Amino acid sequence: MRSGRFVEATEASSHEPEAPGQTSPTISASTARTTPTPSTPARTLASSYRATGDLPRAIALHEQSVTDYARVFGPDHSETVTARSNLAYAYQLAGDYGRSVPLHRQVLADRERLYGPGRHYTELALSLGL
Repeated sequence: MRSGRFVEATEASSHEPEAPGQTSPTISASTARTTPTPSTPARTLASSYRATGDLPRAIALHEQSVTDYARVFGPDHSETVTARSNLAYAYQLAGDYGRSVPLHRQVLADRERLYGPGRHYTELALSLGL
């Protein structure tokens, strides 16, 4: 099982407040109570598969999670960005750098836009060295 800042960056909760003057897509409180997060169980199972080395299953579930989060919350929502980060990490572990590096770069750009430079999740994405 991996530990350290990389895992923290790829699996961190995406609930950091936006930088002043910035907003991200949100869901109303009533909608949040009646609409389950689209694929939290799949994302959790994918992370478990990834931790045990079953990367083909992990990647398939992470890909589905990205699709589900983007469909429900939109492509720029912080939850979708986190799902994308998890997928990039799974690709990296599988040695598929052709897919992991561009995705990590997209996550960094998304986090800079959502949170601003110098914010916790942006710094974690920068620590990936991409």
